[in-house]
Formats: sequence, C-alpha cells, structure tokens
Amino acid sequence: MKYCWKCGTKLEDNQNYCTNCGNRSNQQNALVVEEQIRKNTIADNYTYQEILTFLKNAATLEQHKYTLEMTIENFKQSAQSLQYVDNITKEAIDPMDDAVGVIFLGCVPALLLGIIIALFTRENVFLTMGICILILLAISCFFYGFESLLNIPKKNRDKKLVAQCQHAYNERMWKVSEINKEISKYDYELQETKKLLSKMYSFKVVHVKYCSLVPIITICEYFEVGRCSSLKGESGAYNMFENELRQNTIISKLDDVISKLDIIRDTQYMLYEAIQTANRISNEIVNQNNRLIEINGNIANNTKAIAYNNKVIADNTRISAYADAFFR
Repeated sequence: MKYCWKCGTKLEDNQNYCTNCGNRSNQQNALVVEEQIRKNTIADNYTYQEILTFLKNAATLEQHKYTLEMTIENFKQSAQSLQYVDNITKEAIDPMDDAVGVIFLGCVPALLLGIIIALFTRENVFLTMGICILILLAISCFFYGFESLLNIPKKNRDKKLVAQCQHAYNERMWKVSEINKEISKYDYELQETKKLLSKMYSFKVVHVKYCSLVPIITICEYFEVGRCSSLKGESGAYNMFENELRQNTIISKLDDVISKLDIIRDTQYMLYEAIQTANRISNEIVNQNNRLIEINGNIANNTKAIAYNNKVIADNTRISAYADAFFR
C-alpha cells in the first residue's frame, strides 16, 4: 500500500497513477519529490525529525484529551440516567391522613344534625350539638377502626413498598456517588493532560491555528507518509492542509469528523483510527465500571481503566521529559 504524494489518496502497489488527482505515482517520482521536499526544511525553525517527534507527541496528548473527555461525558450520562425520584404516594407514607378525613366528615353532619334537633326540641343548642357530635364521632371512629383492621394487609404492603422504593433510591444514589468519584479522577487526568498540551504548544513549533486534535493528527499523517517534511512554504503542511480544506478533501470540524467517520477513513486515516480507538476505550471503561457497580464490585478492580490510566501517565511522563529536555 502506498499514497499519492500530491493528494494523499491510498493506492495499490501496482498503481502508477492516482485515481483521485491523476498524478503519476511511480516509486521513482515519489522518491524524487520526497527528496525535494526534505530540502525545504529551511522554511521551518526545526528539522524534519524534530517536527515529526513533536507532532507525534502532540497527537498522543490530543488523543488522550479526547478519550478522557468522552469518558467523562459517558459517565455523566450514566449518572443522569440513575437520578430520578420514585413516585411514592403520600397515602402510603402517612396513613394518618385517612383518620383526619374520617373525623372531618363525621363533624360536619354532626353539627348539622345538632342544629336541627335543637330547633325542633327547643333544648340548649350547644348541648344538643355536643351530644350529636360525640355520638357521630364515636360511630365514625368505630367504622374507621373496623376499616383499619380490614386494611392492615394493604397498609403493610404500602409500608413494604415504601421501604423498597427508598432502598432502590438509596442504591441508585450510591451508584451515582461512585460514578462521580470516577468523573473526578478522570477530570483530574484531563486537566493534567491539558496543562501538558498547553506547555507543548507554548514552544510554538506549530502555529496556534493548528493546535487542536484534527489539524495536529492530519499534519502528523502528512509527515509520517512522506507527503511533506516542512510546516511552512508552498509544499509545506500548512498549505497542504488549507488546500485540502478548500477542496473538501478533508474535514476540519471535530463534530463533523465524529459524525462522518466512515467518510474520512480514506483521506484522514490516522484521525479515523485515533477517534475510533478513543471511542472504544471510553466505552470499555464506562461499561466495565457500570458492571462492577451493578454487582457492588470494587471500582479499583476496573482493569480497563487501570490499563488506560497507566498508559496516560506513562505517555504524559515521557512527553513531559521530552519537552523539558528538548525545549529547555
């Protein structure tokens, strides 16, 4: 497998002309052009190998940064799906509401009946009303007590339901707290990666316009496949990147890249691989973490997370040492 030196299209080994731009792509021509491009490094402040090393390290950090961001976002979605309140009725929680209702309904007809009896018998109105209220309250309490005895099984079921709902709610909140712990851990690693990226970019090896995931990995691919060996100049990576953007050969917006991964596979293969790998790692970490939570497992046993975190730490340490030594 080889690439067209002019547009970067993948070609079979036996193809002498590019299927995209028609340019002659034989091995001898490619070697001549590569040698001419390598002599153009005078347009940069750094050598070809220095720029390539810088681009590889920056691409690694950018991929870490994207992976961590996706992992945090997936964790937040998992936590959000657990945060809802059970519909526990007030009747099930506070059965005394029934007694209050019965007493109220018993007092109203008792007052009316007392007034009517007092008017017809010409007896003391308040005394008659009091007697009627006491009689009807006694009757109401009797029927309420009888009904309560019949409803004891139902109330027991209500109490059990409340207890189950409360237990389920507490369990979900525990899961959310465990997920939030993971979010805090990955957010710390994300901030550390951003600091290291900022330190790398502060050396201004690459123009600030191209200091992000898509341009860095795309330009790194230009260097790795031999399409160019300088950043500046007519045949440099900046000019090549801008030309391909105008021709819609490549995509620069990350959201568009994510939604059109299959489309960029041929033209931005390294970027395609980086995003695919990041998405896979992120999903594996979150899924394993959720499985451990479901079985009340120890989050510290999340092997996917441990393996990836160790890789981030190792890469960041290596790149930090590289930055301190090379750009000191």
